[in-house]
Amino acid sequence: MKNLAALAQLKRVFPNKHALYERIDTLLAHGSVLRVGIVPLASSRSDIKRVLESLIEDPLNDGDWFPTFRARALTKDVIVSQSSSFDYIETRNSALEYPVPFTGPPIEYVEVSNPQDSREHLAKCALILYASTNPAEALRAPIATAHPHLLVLDSLRLLQASSDAPSNSNEVVISTELAARGNELLRESPKNITPYLDLYRKSNVATLKQRFDPTKVRVQLLDSVFKTCDGLVAADGPDQAINREVSELRTAWAVSAHRELQGRLIPALEKLLYKKLAWYKLYARTDDVEATTVAVLNQAQLPQSNRELEYIIGRVDKAVTTIPSNEKPSQSPISTANVLSAAAAVKLQNNALKAVLTALSVQIPISLCAVGGWYFAECTAYSMGALAGLGLVVGLQRLQKMWLKAAKNYEKTVIDLTRTSITETETQIWDMYEERVARRRQELATQEHALAEVKKEVYDQN
Repeated sequence: MKNLAALAQLKRVFPNKHALYERIDTLLAHGSVLRVGIVPLASSRSDIKRVLESLIEDPLNDGDWFPTFRARALTKDVIVSQSSSFDYIETRNSALEYPVPFTGPPIEYVEVSNPQDSREHLAKCALILYASTNPAEALRAPIATAHPHLLVLDSLRLLQASSDAPSNSNEVVISTELAARGNELLRESPKNITPYLDLYRKSNVATLKQRFDPTKVRVQLLDSVFKTCDGLVAADGPDQAINREVSELRTAWAVSAHRELQGRLIPALEKLLYKKLAWYKLYARTDDVEATTVAVLNQAQLPQSNRELEYIIGRVDKAVTTIPSNEKPSQSPISTANVLSAAAAVKLQNNALKAVLTALSVQIPISLCAVGGWYFAECTAYSMGALAGLGLVVGLQRLQKMWLKAAKNYEKTVIDLTRTSITETETQIWDMYEERVARRRQELATQEHALAEVKKEVYDQN
């Protein structure tokens, strides 16, 4: 490895999947202490707590701090760092930090209960140990990590029954029971050095520690970075399954949108225009025609379809692209239809006002004539009442006719705008999908080139 600094280029073209950026940062941190994570697998944390204890236990020098450490709380993550003395325990929101004067190379251990809840701490590890006291279940359990890792099986029975594992195996069998037994003997008396060494050798803990060689671990970590990048590049864009899924999503969305148009928007418009804003109510409701109409549009003009559209767009983005786009999403045709429908509501209110004024322009003059004829011309009240009634009826007829025409025109406008928006949205979904596909192909070309250049620089290939 010649130029690890070139790895920083990968962060500019690859997404941060599987803690890729954190692994790159770990490799770029020159002189940093090797961090090893310990995660229970098919076992509880209390079952595997002795794995960490076996790695740092020193029976000749740990008398003042090891009992305190062994009684550590297991409700939080534990971070063990090498220190010249054991002076304090620093408590954080998510971890307990133990500066411990253990012997051996400088290694930082991170013991966690659940990898999902401890991603922040595990992401910075160069190596992760998946420890288990249940070999049968652990060997069947999947290990979901892109980090270099080892399966550590703490089982005396399995250790005694199996031969030494090959050096390149990802499985190491140890016995913390034998290690603890040997440590207790040495604490009792330094004269027990021979049985201690025998038990420690049989425990196979030393073999596990040998796997922590910083140079080898860093090589494994580098390989894991390139493996992740190779995997992202190998996903060479959307396949036929994604193509088919997008087509099915688009068709299902259109059916749902038309169903919402027929079952929600049209009934809501009919209730609004012919009941809530019926022509005979316009005298009192002329001023709030626009506000009432806009409120109904917001509730009934395909709100569910608009939310489903956001899901489809997100699904396409997730399936096709790997690097999030910084582009501001364009307004959907449904939102545009809503804006245009709301703008048309202004004209609807003006038509309502015009209809009311037209009715009043008939009703008021005729009513005044009737009053004048009765008062000044001494016409009979019956005849003048009939005249006033005629004016009222004629005015109401004009109001009804003008409002029904305006209402039907507005209803047709909204329905046409909505139907058009559904058709345009279907086209938009497919256009967006094809645009994302083209962008993904460009991403792949950029990623392939960058990955090849970085490998060349790291391995100093000419």
